[in-house]
This record gives sequence, C-alpha cells and structure tokens, in this order.
Amino acid sequence: EFLIVIDGAMNEGLSMALAGRIIESVSRPMAMPEGNYQIGASIGIAHAVKYPESVQILVNAADQAMYVAKRQGRGRAAVG
Repeated sequence: EFLIVIDGAMNEGLSMALAGRIIESVSRPMAMPEGNYQIGASIGIAHAVKYPESVQILVNAADQAMYVAKRQGRGRAAVG
C-alpha cells in the first residue's frame, strides 16, 4: 500500500479520473527476464475538505474507500 497526496482543489470527478489513469498505468504488463508480469490496483480516495479533523481520519477514510473498491471487483476506485 502507498499514499498519494495531491495539493490543490480536486473534486470527485477529477479524483476518479486521476485514479483511473493510475490504475491503467500500473496494470500494464511488464516484461521481465522470467516472463511477463501484471499487477493491479484498487484505489481509495478521501478529500481533506470532507475530513478536516486530522490526517489520521483522512487516511482511514481513504483506506476504507480502498476496501470498498476491492469489494466492487478490484481494479477500481471509490471515494470515501
């Protein structure tokens, strides 16, 4: 797992579009000496304006959204 922090105003539509581009990028097959490999990603999104209480609450909201995305079939993004 990793965290991406974007400084600036992003609405849900822009966040989902960026998440889609990230998922597409990391899902491309990679050629390695042992053969081709492919990974996937599920992304949870949380906006600081919705969770201004603390960074931990913001990160927890993104983490919960990631599990929602995984339940939807992996390779997806969800906003918490």
